Amino acid sequence: MDETQPAARPSVEHVAVTVASLLGVETIAVGTAFQHVVGWDIDESEQSIEDLAISAHLRGSQAMISRAAELGVSDFALLIDGVADGGWTYQAEIGVITEAEVHPRLTRSVGRSVAYAPFELTVESSLPSYPAVGTFVDSYWVNTDPWIPLENATDQVTATSCQASKLAEKIHHTLHS
Repeated sequence: MDETQPAARPSVEHVAVTVASLLGVETIAVGTAFQHVVGWDIDESEQSIEDLAISAHLRGSQAMISRAAELGVSDFALLIDGVADGGWTYQAEIGVITEAEVHPRLTRSVGRSVAYAPFELTVESSLPSYPAVGTFVDSYWVNTDPWIPLENATDQVTATSCQASKLAEKIHHTLHS
């Protein structure tokens, strides 16, 4: 290993699998959570962020709720349950958010996710930049086969991460179209 390069941090799954192996665990139940923020293609120079957010919320609401305009819907968060390949079920909270809403959503200080709250980011400079307006998807996935061999846990989570990303992209396309 090149000594000038920092070592990669082990994933949470790797740590859990290692600890479980040391404890003699042979099978485990797997649940995992993912969060996605997908920016909208908008021209920020034409309108204020507030006007862009109102327009995006309205457009997303109308795409998700076909009669939203008739009902006076101006914003929404939607909880959905679904089934995916590989024996996974999921629950997701989805909506259109502004840049100011990203951090509270990612730390789960707001929202209705059943997933654990991630570690709080304390160094402001470590926060990435976020889109002015974006689609937010907070999903929690559970395998319907509750006990899988321990050595398969990391592969299961990796495969599910791909499914969660595809789900987020499909939801984003639906809201943004």
